[in-house]
Amino acid sequence: MLLDIEKYPCTPNYQIASELPLVLFDCQFDGVDWICDQA
Repeated sequence: MLLDIEKYPCTPNYQIASELPLVLFDCQFDGVDWICDQA
């Protein structure tokens, strides 16, 4: 468990995320009314 500070005394080393943006395309969610603006 990561909350055990004796076993894990510092934050874990995570890999850096890709610099490429994520694109959400053609997703369908039933019963969701999306609110979008033209900003």
